Amino acid sequence: MKKSFKFWFTIIMTSLTLVLVEYLPNHNSINEVHARAEKASLQNPVRTVPLAKFNKIDINVAATDVHIHTGDRYQVKITDNKYATISAENNQGTLKIRDHGQGRPFGKRGWANRHCALAIDITVPDKDSLIAITSKNNAGNFKVENLQLRKLAIDTDAGDCKLLNMQIKRQGRVSTNDGDIKISSSQLNNLNFKSKDGNITINHSKLAGSNLVKINLGNFTMHQASRKINYRLATRGKLKLFDHKKDGDCLKKVHLTEAAPCNKNTLKVTASYGNVGIN
Repeated sequence: MKKSFKFWFTIIMTSLTLVLVEYLPNHNSINEVHARAEKASLQNPVRTVPLAKFNKIDINVAATDVHIHTGDRYQVKITDNKYATISAENNQGTLKIRDHGQGRPFGKRGWANRHCALAIDITVPDKDSLIAITSKNNAGNFKVENLQLRKLAIDTDAGDCKLLNMQIKRQGRVSTNDGDIKISSSQLNNLNFKSKDGNITINHSKLAGSNLVKINLGNFTMHQASRKINYRLATRGKLKLFDHKKDGDCLKKVHLTEAAPCNKNTLKVTASYGNVGIN
């Protein structure tokens, strides 16, 4: 009786282990997808979708790298596969991009399949061709460059975001749970950046209006910042605001402020535990 019990118990536990390995994500699932992306893209054909003129972009996908920039024409290049297909259509001047994945996100037929590398490359002919960009992505990197926009809104659970040579006239919002945000050579108005577990870096850029940055575990760094802005900084980590420095307190936040007379432009940075440096 005991031998029979041990035999069937072993069979059941082995079967359960195989099922869990197949369908549950391991801690390297997301990293493996990005590491294989370049290699897998050679196996997955790139589809080119020519489109009529559009001035807005609305993206809602599960796990896809996105790149938006200037090019020769209004066009979308899509890399997908049989497990997750991506559609792009012009709906009254708004480019709408959606994915149509099958099966479980991390399962045998999901985006984490070995041969999966999902990517979207969008081009517009001029830097002022677009008014607004909205993007929602569960896991994937986002890069936008050489464009002038009124509004930008990016939400991602796991992925980095890069803004290069951008001009955002009204509002720029970026939110990520696990990823870095990097801005270079840009002009931003009324930015709202949030990162739970990632760093935020701003290089050679100008800020105007009311700007807010919130970080949980990462660091905030701003290089070649303007002194013509009202700064309000708070963190439990280390603070540096031009020539002023403060060491943080693990139990409560320390603060640094600097006022620019006759200037309404502000930057407020709140970090829970990371370091904040502006120079």
